[in-house]
Amino acid sequence: MEQRIAYIDLAKGICISLVVLWHVFGDLSVNFDIIQIMFFFRMPLYFILSGLFFKTYGGMSFFIKKKTNKLIIPFLFTFVFITVPSILFMDKENGINTSIDCFYEEKGRLTLGLVPSSWFLVCLFIVNFYFYCLFQLSKSHIRMISLFCVLLGILGYIMNVLDLYFPLWFDTSLTVMPFFLCGYLTRNYSNILYKNFTKEQFVIFTLSLFGLLFTYYILEHRQLVSIYFFHNNYGVKIISLYLGGISGSYCILLFSKFFRHIPILSYIGRYSIVVLLTHQPILFFIRNTFYQLGVSQAGIFINSLIFLMILLLSVPIIWFCVKYLPYCFAQKDIWK
Repeated sequence: MEQRIAYIDLAKGICISLVVLWHVFGDLSVNFDIIQIMFFFRMPLYFILSGLFFKTYGGMSFFIKKKTNKLIIPFLFTFVFITVPSILFMDKENGINTSIDCFYEEKGRLTLGLVPSSWFLVCLFIVNFYFYCLFQLSKSHIRMISLFCVLLGILGYIMNVLDLYFPLWFDTSLTVMPFFLCGYLTRNYSNILYKNFTKEQFVIFTLSLFGLLFTYYILEHRQLVSIYFFHNNYGVKIISLYLGGISGSYCILLFSKFFRHIPILSYIGRYSIVVLLTHQPILFFIRNTFYQLGVSQAGIFINSLIFLMILLLSVPIIWFCVKYLPYCFAQKDIWK
């Protein structure tokens, strides 16, 4: 078993925290430049981190087994025990029978009615499959792989412009291929994973931060950042999508490498899939409790409190899920 890389856990912890932050603040985020800037890289960071650890596992069948255990099994667990009951509960509360409609968007895109997080597991499975196919068809020729990843990314963005889509997230999976590629190249063509933080990496961090700020303040002129990978919908320039996403991701990656470990953040990063799949029900429970108590949830203070509560509650939930539901949260393999 490979030894864990401490700062990768921290980077994953920051990444999942940004996802939670966005789901907590929602429309309130338009009032804060810092949250708008984070919008550029909160999802690209996930794909880059995934690309860092891409492996072929020696063959298609073993590769599919591995990715099914790590991504599809947790997705199915969430779908059966969270998504479907939630849809049925909402229909019962509203006195209507529209469950089937919840599985589609307005334009007819099949989404399976997923909570706004578990879709990522399906998307990441597709991305891995795309990259595996490119890897095998190109006979591991990195220039060919890189060229096709960039072209697929452009194709995915063009589909957004033309308002075209594929069912599920086959279109989003095209758009994010350049991010996944960046992760793969970083691991295989640099020493960033294992070498200590260096002056050269500080320079890269500084340039990445400049690229991120340049994207938001110059290319997008501080306009509302509209980037929705769930819908493959992007209200920013294509250069902003990729420059902002890559620059911000490397800022977080190198920031994490410098600090290496931060309690709680590193812990939830190690088990980020648990937080990804459980933070929405926790958020619903907290908001509903506050609503019943008559607590206003419109201000920055109360939403910051909710955000911190979710992170803290995630600690015991992780412990429970890892101990008693390891097969459901990618800690042990079902398909061997």
